[in-house]
This record gives sequence, C-alpha cells and structure tokens, in this order.
Amino acid sequence: MKQFFLFSIIVLFSVTSCTKKSGFTISGKLENGADKTIYLDELTTTGIEPSDSAKIGTDGSFEISGITSEPKFFILRFTMNNFITLIVDSLSEIEVTGDANNLLSTYNVAGSNDSKLVMEIDKKVNTSIAKVDSLTKTFHESQNSPDADTIKAQLDAEYQRILEENRRFNLDFINKNKNSLASLKALYQKIGNNSLINPYSDYQFFNQVDSAIGLTYPNSKHSKALHANLLEVRKAVEAENANKQNINSGSEAPEISLPNPDGKTINLSDFRGKIVLLDFWASWCKPCRAENPNLVANYKKYSKKGFEIFQVSLDKTKQEWVNAISKDNLIWIHVSDLQYWNSPAAKLYNVSSIPANFLIDKDGKIIASNLRGEELGNKLKEIFKY
Repeated sequence: MKQFFLFSIIVLFSVTSCTKKSGFTISGKLENGADKTIYLDELTTTGIEPSDSAKIGTDGSFEISGITSEPKFFILRFTMNNFITLIVDSLSEIEVTGDANNLLSTYNVAGSNDSKLVMEIDKKVNTSIAKVDSLTKTFHESQNSPDADTIKAQLDAEYQRILEENRRFNLDFINKNKNSLASLKALYQKIGNNSLINPYSDYQFFNQVDSAIGLTYPNSKHSKALHANLLEVRKAVEAENANKQNINSGSEAPEISLPNPDGKTINLSDFRGKIVLLDFWASWCKPCRAENPNLVANYKKYSKKGFEIFQVSLDKTKQEWVNAISKDNLIWIHVSDLQYWNSPAAKLYNVSSIPANFLIDKDGKIIASNLRGEELGNKLKEIFKY
C-alpha cells in the first residue's frame, strides 16, 4: 500500500511537470535596456489599457506573464514613441530581442507567427516613413530655391509613389494572410494622416478579412468591431445608391450659397467654367477624413487645369470644422451653415450619409457622383487627358 501511494505521487509529479503552464509569457533580452522599465499595454477596440510592466535586469533580460482567453493585440513599450505591437494568445511564449533605444527598427520576435507577421508589416511601413521624412527634409531645404515649385512637384510624386508601394504591399499581405489577426493591422495602417487602404474603394479586402477572421476568431472583439464597421459601410453604400437615383447625371446642379470660414457667402455657380467636385463631409466623419488625402492629391494634380473642390461641411461647430481643414491641409473652397444634418444644402442634394460628392462640368451639370479613391482619379484623368 505504501509503495502504491509513493508510485501515485511520482506519477502525479511527472504529469504535473510535463503539463504546459497556463497563461502567456513575453521575455527577451534588449541591448541598452539594463535597469529600465518596460511596459505591456493591451490595444482594445476603444483605446489602450495598461496590463503589466517589468524591470529589466542588468544583463538586459526581462519577462512578463499574463492570462488572456483569446488572441489580443498588445504593445510592448518604453514610451508611446518607442514600442512594438504583438499578437498574444492564451499560451504564447514570445521572445523579443533588439535595442531598447530604438525598438521598432531593431527588434526581432520569435514564438508567435502572428507577431512575426505584424513585424513584417511594421518594418515595411517604418522604412516608408523614413523615406517620407527624407522627402519632408528636402522640401523644407528647398523653400528658397528658384526651382521650389518643380522640386515640390517631384517630391509630391515620390510621396504618392511611396504610399502606393506600401498600399500594394499591404494588399498583397492581406491576400496571403487574411486568416491572421495581423491582417487587421494591414487594413488600418497609416502613413501620417493617410490611410493606405480605404473601406469604400477597397471594400473587397475588408470583406475578405471580415469573413476569414470572423470564422477563425468569432469571439474576438477586434473581429466584431471590423464586422460592425463594415455594416456601417454597407449602409452608407446603399444610401449612396439611393442618392444616385434621385440626382441623375446630366441634371443641372442646384445652387448652393453658404458662408466660408470668414463669413463670406460663396456660391456654387461662381465656379462655372471649371470642373467642380461638390463634396459633403464633416470633421467627425472618419470615412470623410480618410478620403481627404485622395482629394488633396487630385487637387494638386488638376487645380491649375481648371479643377475646383467645393466642400460643404455638416459640422456643428466652427472650431472643429476649421481645425479639420487645417489638420488635413485642405486648400480649396469651404462652406458651411453648421446645421449638421439639418443643412438645407444636404437636403437639396438628398444627402443622407457622408462622404457624398457630385462631379459638375463646366456648364454646371452633374456628370458623376460618389467617386472615391481611384474612381475619382480615373474620371479626372479622362476629363483632363492626363
């Protein structure tokens, strides 16, 4: 009996020793990290929540452990300007190496395929951002040059090329890794204020990821948030289609007379003789703000050829309106009565969702509506022949 009891203890100890411990661990060794504190924060669908921290040893090593019931996004950081993104599941054993002084540019990760995929995305965009910073430096240095306009045009073209290159990289990444949560980062990544992928013009990619991770991670809050976002996009598209039926191509654009930020009344008809994009937007409208960089690029390309943008804001307050104009670098015509959805101009054009736009020819007739992303650029290229 005594022998049986002893044997049972040995077996129990053996089983316990071989069982993988519950929870995740994130460990590593970082150059220049000795005695510093490293933080782990969860990236939720609404913000950042502190999770844990650790004091790095004198040899640069650290370890943080925790428990999660599902794969989640975390940032491992020293500061909010010096961090990396990880995808951590319930049993992850992730190892991180790199230089604590510049974590993003130097880090490597092992033990998590999803985190490796995130690293692949981040390394690419970090390279692109470095190129953009170089362009910005060149731009400032050329301000007093007699060839400033030519240099600026060249820099703008190179900037657009960098954005497009990174966009194509992310789209290819999504096609190959749509079942990974890392594809969410690829969908929503930005360079500066510019979203690389647009939920309207690139809807198919959002839909692919939504379908894939919805099946793989049905309980993920990030998966559910993406699905809810797509439902809003679908509703907006349906509303846009209804608008298209009410205001037909070939009909004359109804007059709009509204004050600009300085209080001066501007008429839509003042721009007869030009190709005008009448665009309804607001500072609080995320899809509108995401589309603004595309408008900026097309305006820079065609404004000297007779292209104008007449942007009507559905904001409630002037300060939020003008702040958004400044932040997004919108250098065209802006008007608003600050009446939100009660704006007579929006009702006149049957606008029930934004962004919404109407392309108007030189004679004041509507020739297209709700052109976004590449569709707008292609239409302007057709009109201006370049």
